[in-house]
Amino acid sequence: MPEPPGEYLLTYRYGAVRATAPYTVVPARLEADITARVRDLMFSDNPNLVPPKPVAMYVHVLSLRSDGTSYICVQQDSVAHPDPIGDPSAVARHPEFDHEHVSTFLATPFKRVATSGEAVISISATADSEENLRIEWTDATGKTGSLFYPASYPARKQ
Repeated sequence: MPEPPGEYLLTYRYGAVRATAPYTVVPARLEADITARVRDLMFSDNPNLVPPKPVAMYVHVLSLRSDGTSYICVQQDSVAHPDPIGDPSAVARHPEFDHEHVSTFLATPFKRVATSGEAVISISATADSEENLRIEWTDATGKTGSLFYPASYPARKQ
């Protein structure tokens, strides 16, 4: 499915039946991105010869702003690198989500879990031993928000 902002029309075919569905991808600006450390992945190239070693795993939590609303989103799969999805100097300017200095593949797929009417200026996320997340953010007016997000990620359980 296309990700750049625009109007799209999906066509489905099942045998002789054809259906279409319009959808819109709206532009979004990246406000904040943070990673939370979750359980290590145990990995071995050859489990019969080499004992597994831990690989640190992370989940991105980000804030996207579109059409006057900020959306707090949680990555639905863990990754082995805590790198931000955007170059920090580019993120400070709140680039479009499809900006060349924003690597969206590091945080997709993601799920919207909360909203804020004001721009989000900071965000934090920590995971407990069960991988539940505590997400906290501050908006441009100084108001804080928080959310307990149960461990329904990663989409691929180990």
